[in-house]
Amino acid sequence: MHRDGTIDVNLSGTTARSTLKVAGPRHAPLTLGQVHIDGDLKGFVAKQADLTGTLQVSGGMRLLALDDLHAGAAIDIGYGATGHAMTVVLDEVTDAGITSATAIRTLRVSHWHDTDSVSDVIAAPSVHALLARGDFAADMRLHGAPGDVSLNVMRVGGTLHDAVV
Repeated sequence: MHRDGTIDVNLSGTTARSTLKVAGPRHAPLTLGQVHIDGDLKGFVAKQADLTGTLQVSGGMRLLALDDLHAGAAIDIGYGATGHAMTVVLDEVTDAGITSATAIRTLRVSHWHDTDSVSDVIAAPSVHALLARGDFAADMRLHGAPGDVSLNVMRVGGTLHDAVV
């Protein structure tokens, strides 16, 4: 743990059956800095935790659930033995990005804010469903196989702005 209370996480030897749940005292927010997972992961569930650094998984993942992504935060997911598209559940996202070699089945966010001059980017082979309860401001760079549908459903409850889809 850093002096500012930020927690770093390093895991190795994880498999497609491994799940990590991160929780703190009830209603007390946690701040994750650098998260490095060497291997596959079934799930990373930290619904009380904000990410301020990089979450990197060398293999695949089926479920990622976090609270907020702060400015400069990045998620980088590899491709692994999970054999399934992943689900990503986030609350507020500001000036952050997601890169995934694994297809995304569902990306659910409350709001995605792009407040700086750098484009926020979601890069993945495909996203089956993008569901934003409020505003959404990120570019989608989907690189599925030619002829494949890369984005099936996009539902934005607020304003879609400064986004290239």
